[in-house]
Order: sequence, then structure tokens, then C-alpha cells
Amino acid sequence: MTLFTWIAADGRTTELTPANGYKVLAGVMGLDAPPVELNTEARTEGDGSLLVKRRTGIRHVLLSIFVDTGSSPRTAVAMLADVFRGPGTLRVSSDGSTFRNLRDAYYETGLEGDEGRGNSLPAYWRKVVVALQALDPWWYADAVTQAIAFGGVVAFDSAAVTFDSPTTPFDGGNATTFMVAGHADAYPVWTLTGPFTSLVVNVNTSGTFQLASALTAGNVITVDTRPGSRGPSLNGGAVDWALLTAASTLPTLPTGTVSVVASTAGTTGASLINVQYEPRWLTP
Repeated sequence: MTLFTWIAADGRTTELTPANGYKVLAGVMGLDAPPVELNTEARTEGDGSLLVKRRTGIRHVLLSIFVDTGSSPRTAVAMLADVFRGPGTLRVSSDGSTFRNLRDAYYETGLEGDEGRGNSLPAYWRKVVVALQALDPWWYADAVTQAIAFGGVVAFDSAAVTFDSPTTPFDGGNATTFMVAGHADAYPVWTLTGPFTSLVVNVNTSGTFQLASALTAGNVITVDTRPGSRGPSLNGGAVDWALLTAASTLPTLPTGTVSVVASTAGTTGASLINVQYEPRWLTP
């Protein structure tokens, strides 16, 4: 049985289960692959068009819900209308253990009230079909945290480093390889705990960022690549791009095998590099 939970903007959690008086009925729509928008331009010569951009747009979801809380169904519907206003998160699991989250979702229609025959028994129960719009169409899995190995730079002629490796920086470094699941690149959040005299992080085929200056012990720089909160910050403060060099880019994590190479200097046992990301899926 598929489990549905709604998490409101203020953190209120509503499990849509019979135990709470809400049963999601058969006929749910919009959980699988979201619609795609194809932007094309007509060919200046000849027939047909060219694809300019392919993007995933808004996802629409319909939930058919049987409302029977043992009291006034109008009161129960009012509660749903309150929490569903959005922005909220629809959390879904098909097996009770693996959950995926549809974010930035808003109530659209369905709770206006229909007490017609077959849709309600006044003072006892009600059937409603709630329409939601998810402005972010992707399903996010729960966060994965990975510790990144790091090491100092090495001499150019060191026999210990294979410099023709496409994932190894010119001055060496330690590599961490892991698998990123999902159907689209993940947006990592890097946590850099000092001290570091220098630090360069390279994600193969995706990008490289470098600290602009030393990071002293006890200080933490967070490099967030997620849309809406993108940028580096010091100790939880505001985004400050001066923390990274001008040539830095914020790499995503491609699906599949990912190699991350960190080159560092001036580290101690307190120095740490962690990355946290949420795999993105087309379906829950």
C-alpha cells in the first residue's frame, strides 16, 4: 500500500491514513513522469524545426481522498484546506521504508465542497479530489552524506600519482569515488571544516572550486549548490562569493559513478570535507 504524508510549510505533518481519518483512494494521477516542455524554432531553410531547449515544467497531482474522521467532515476538510495551502511537501512511499519527496507543492482545487449523492454523507464522510501543483517537478530521495578523502599536493615528478588520470588535478590529491542514484544531477552541499591553508575540490566532468584564503580551525564554510540557496557561506552566515576564487564553479553530481578529488594543505585531525546531496527521481 502506498503511503502519503503531507508536510506543511510550518512543519505540520499530516499522514493521509485511515487511522487519521483520511484514506487515499485508487485513481491518483500525476505521480510518475512529469510533463516536458519542448521549445523549438522553425528551420530557416527546409521543413521542420530545431529543438532549442527541453525542460521539465510544473507537475500536476490529483489525490482522491475519503474523509471520515468520526466527526464533522466539514471540519476535517477545513483542516486539509489549511495545511494544503502550500508551499508544502508530498512525501510518498510504496514500501513503507523508501520515501521520496515532492517539494514546493501548492493546493489548486478540490475542496470547494460537493455534498452530492455518492460524494458525501452529511455529518459522516466526504469524498474529495485534491489538485496540487508542484513547482519543482522532481522527486527527492532522503539525503545521502559522503565523507571526502583529501591529501596534500605532491611533486610533479612523483611516481605515486598518475597525472594522466582525467580526475586527478595537476598537483595531485586524494580521490573519493561513489555512486549517485537518480534520473538527474544532484545538487550537493559541501561542508568544509577547518583548518585548511588551501583547498581545491574537483568533481570529474562537472567543475572545480577553490578557497580564496585559508580557513582557520573551528570555522566552517558551506558551499551550497541548490537553486534558491546557491553560494558559499561562513559559519552559517550570508552568501559570500569572496570565500571562493573567481575561477571557481559550483559542480553538480552527475548520476552514476562520481569521482571527487580534494587537494589540501595545512590540515590537522580536525579538518573535514563532507558532501550531502539528495538524489532526484522522475517517479516516487
